[in-house]
Amino acid sequence: MPSPDTNTAANGEFHCHPANTINALDRVKTMLTGVENYESLKPEQRGQLRRIMLCISDTTDKVAKLPDVSADDQRLLKKLKPIC
Repeated sequence: MPSPDTNTAANGEFHCHPANTINALDRVKTMLTGVENYESLKPEQRGQLRRIMLCISDTTDKVAKLPDVSADDQRLLKKLKPIC
């Protein structure tokens, strides 16, 4: 699996890859700091947030399908899915 650095554009734009999951979570946390509601985000921020959340959701699906993931962890990941 390539490092997250190989999946980040020179302009700092996020690219979806499982190696970028922690980066994606950090970006969402930063984007939502001080945000009281979704409507207060600019349209381009909303689009970026949707793309990042879809990426996190896709990664969650992939992790849940790995052979070493316990049944309990799979259930937890599936419960998180509606949040994403």
